[in-house]
Amino acid sequence: MRKLITVVLVSALGMGILAAETLSLDQAEDLAVANSRTLETYFLTERNNALTEQSNLYAQLPSLGSASVQVGGTFWAENWDAVDKTTDKPTYNSLGDYIVGSLAAKLSLPSSVSMSIWDGGKYSIQKQLSAITSETTRNQALQAYYQVLSDVDQAYFNVLLAQENLENAEAAYRGALLTLNIAEVRFESGIIARDEYLQAQASKESSENTRNQTRRSLFQARTTLQNLTGLKELPELDPVSFDKYEALITGLASLDDSAIDRLYASLLAAVRANNPQFLNSGLSLDSAKLAVDQAKTGYMPSFRASLNFPSPTFTLSSDPAITWSNFGLTITGSISLDFWVTANSVAKSENALGRQWLSYQDAEENLAVNVYTTILQLISQASSVLSAERSLEISQQQYEYAEALFNLAQYSMSNFSTASESLIRSQYSLNQSRYTFLNSLSNLRGLGAFADMQTLMDFLLPV
Repeated sequence: MRKLITVVLVSALGMGILAAETLSLDQAEDLAVANSRTLETYFLTERNNALTEQSNLYAQLPSLGSASVQVGGTFWAENWDAVDKTTDKPTYNSLGDYIVGSLAAKLSLPSSVSMSIWDGGKYSIQKQLSAITSETTRNQALQAYYQVLSDVDQAYFNVLLAQENLENAEAAYRGALLTLNIAEVRFESGIIARDEYLQAQASKESSENTRNQTRRSLFQARTTLQNLTGLKELPELDPVSFDKYEALITGLASLDDSAIDRLYASLLAAVRANNPQFLNSGLSLDSAKLAVDQAKTGYMPSFRASLNFPSPTFTLSSDPAITWSNFGLTITGSISLDFWVTANSVAKSENALGRQWLSYQDAEENLAVNVYTTILQLISQASSVLSAERSLEISQQQYEYAEALFNLAQYSMSNFSTASESLIRSQYSLNQSRYTFLNSLSNLRGLGAFADMQTLMDFLLPV
């Protein structure tokens, strides 16, 4: 997992995204991953787990006895007059006394090695537990990785949705302003009544208010995406081509009950095999089983061997000497006689295992419900997209018909406003349903830990 995200980070830094005139969805995802402190925290945690495993390994390796160096001496002061004058020139202290004495050094090399030869299986179990801890951390990092992707996808789609809504709001405002100008001329000419003229004014004010609100929504969406990607200035976004999703949308919307059941079975199997959170539930269950075995090692004895081999000790003094240590082998064993304490520890571990098994069953059931609900939501949203497309087509025809009659003064202001508002609502509805569908696809990608959106689409397209 770290290798996967590291490649993403390097590619994000090497693409020149900061200098690009536009920003694609893939680039936004890469930047969000590179900007995530949560992922970096998991990287450090994974490194700490690896160091802990090394420490446990080093504790099982043979341990050499330490070497030692001893330096000592005896010094005293004598009067010069009492010293033999045939000796070398003496050294005086501050009182004028002659300093005499002796200096000795002793060097001892390691003469023993000791190691555990049987610890009752504790290290083997601890090694397995450490591996589970590392794998759990990697799954947590993977889950966080897909959460980052889901967040940035949603932010990216929200910006595009707000941009399209703003374009529609601007067009609606220009239309309402033009309609008001026409209504004003007709009102002054006595062609329409005052209430129709006031209705045109109200429509213009409403359109202007909608436009202003949409502008604020776009600003908020761009700010969110900017914070996720870490960009100081957010460039224009590449648009999403909905044509590539048309086949998937049509296929999902046409599924019958038996096809839905087949899709659910295949998707559930894929999600069970790859969902990081569910995999961690299984790892927690494995850890609880190992904890029971670890507690039972309290019944087992442990043995340690210590080997003493001949090793020299050098003494440097006025009478130098070399001495050798003796050869010897010592094996010591120990076992706890507090069997009631061990039994209580085993009982507590078995109780924790029972709770973890219930937790795993809950996770299994929740995952199945989550997958089924997600499929139904995706199918419903696909149907909504097709329905919104048909509704927009009809609303467009109604608007064109109403506009032609209104320009000929054969259609009332009320009927024309109704057709115009229906067209705007249909366009909003289509935009919303399309990007809601894309957000659901992004969430499903994270649920099944699919490599990318295309991989997920290839998995779903056989429907």
